[in-house]
Amino acid sequence: MREGGVYATYSRLSHFDEDDRGYSIDIQPDRSEEFARSEKASEIRVYSDPGRSGKNSKRPGLQRLIRDVKAGRIDVVVFHRVDRIFRNLKSLTHSVGA
Repeated sequence: MREGGVYATYSRLSHFDEDDRGYSIDIQPDRSEEFARSEKASEIRVYSDPGRSGKNSKRPGLQRLIRDVKAGRIDVVVFHRVDRIFRNLKSLTHSVGA
């Protein structure tokens, strides 16, 4: 990982995940921000989609994050688990490669 720079955190909690306290909408950004601070992030931007399913990318917070990454405003993206961004690896790799 690169030290410093602008870090973005992304969190999502679908209606189906709400009973899983280990991945609450509060815990996800806290842990991601803690990591970014440990990496000496110069700035931390927070993106989230509470109550949104991960079955597609039509989520406002995720779309803002993608736009900011493509515009070069974000150096590092941090998320609690891969399935917070996309439910499957194929969708993630398609998005990253796009």
